[in-house]
Amino acid sequence: MKQLLPHFDHLPWTVVVTGPLFFAFFIGMVVWVYRRSRKEKYESIAHLPLEDDEQSDIECRREDRYNG
Repeated sequence: MKQLLPHFDHLPWTVVVTGPLFFAFFIGMVVWVYRRSRKEKYESIAHLPLEDDEQSDIECRREDRYNG
């Protein structure tokens, strides 16, 4: 092991502890984001910009009246 990481003994304890913690947190976030139960929610959110919204149409018409 010392041949693979010759300077491992000189690393501060914060690096030794936080590195694996960050990696575990990252893997946990990836698993949480890509789980199957969230697929429907992400698909509905993905289509929000494409949906026609009455409120946005009304606001656009008001802006057109005021701008010219």
